[in-house]
Amino acid sequence: MGPFLDAQEQIEQLTFARGRVALAAILKAMDVGRGDEVVTQAFTCVAVPEAIMAIGAIPVYVDIEAEGFNIDPEELAAKITSKTRAIIVQHTFGCVADMKAISDIAKKYDVPVIEDCCHSFLSTFEDQMVGTIGEAAFYSYEWGKPIVCGVGGSAYSKNPKLAEKIGEIRTDYASGSFLQDLRLSLQYRVFEILYRPQFFWQLRNLFRFLSKLGLAKGNYDPIETDHFSADFSRKMANSSQKLLQKKIQAIAGVADNSRRICDAYRENIINGNVRHPVPLAGTNPVYARYPLRVSGKTKFLSVAQKANLELAEWYVSPIHPLERVDWEKVHYSPGACPNAEQRCAEIISLPTNNRVSEKYVQAISGLLNGNAGLQQANDKMDVQNAN
Repeated sequence: MGPFLDAQEQIEQLTFARGRVALAAILKAMDVGRGDEVVTQAFTCVAVPEAIMAIGAIPVYVDIEAEGFNIDPEELAAKITSKTRAIIVQHTFGCVADMKAISDIAKKYDVPVIEDCCHSFLSTFEDQMVGTIGEAAFYSYEWGKPIVCGVGGSAYSKNPKLAEKIGEIRTDYASGSFLQDLRLSLQYRVFEILYRPQFFWQLRNLFRFLSKLGLAKGNYDPIETDHFSADFSRKMANSSQKLLQKKIQAIAGVADNSRRICDAYRENIINGNVRHPVPLAGTNPVYARYPLRVSGKTKFLSVAQKANLELAEWYVSPIHPLERVDWEKVHYSPGACPNAEQRCAEIISLPTNNRVSEKYVQAISGLLNGNAGLQQANDKMDVQNAN
């Protein structure tokens, strides 16, 4: 917790409307601008290239490891050019990227590393906290993240001068209106009241419907090459920032709960067609969601939905959630990152939050194992009282 406590004050204060807005501010503070290249991995959220493009830079994609979820260091070196101004390293689902190999490459080419910590707070690489290894890091607090505040994000840099510059950039950003703040606060409270793993599919569909109507703040913005969301000039909502300051105090408990739940998944899910994540040697991941690779992803999702069991599908595309027809808008070419595209066809993930009960673990394990637990899952599970 020591390194995290050192970073905590910045994380609480350098807040922005979203994690992607924090990333854009970091890039600006590094003097990345129009025509520059920023290297990032495929098998990521559209928010990352959106932030890069919002400042006029160009995303360059690197494939992920053949058997993992994070950037492939060998391919990374081949993608760096004289135009490369930054490398974004994503710790996908909380799995820790190979920061030694990546840092060595970055040092060789004198390019700063920005860590995408939207899926993790307390994962470590050789006992060093993710987010404190690269030159800077950014975080997100939307649904499915380790800390949920509705929306919002933070920036951090261990370089005091860079942190100061990020703060100066932030001072020019606008605060949300009272009505915007109220809407986000209500949205968060509704989520807290209603969310349970057995209500996942209904809530997901409701959230998407309300987002289309403009009644809820969606996770993704429409991608346009010449227009970007007004969020890129906004700070985090006051209500969300106050919530962050409260929740961040309990982050150690969040990590302990995640480890306990993931240990239970690993012990109970024993289907040979379901592959568990294999942490990189020397790392200690804290999973925001527990990722599994399966054969027949569509079938598992369909059965889980019928059984009212939470089973997330992301990422559904190498630049989630964009469909193939829109990939060119973010400078991604079909077939450019085959490992990432393959992973999209086989990845599912399970919740690790404090609403996950032992009965849910048993039910989802039965479903994934293909045994009698599947029928039990269709019965009414008494999980309304889960934590």
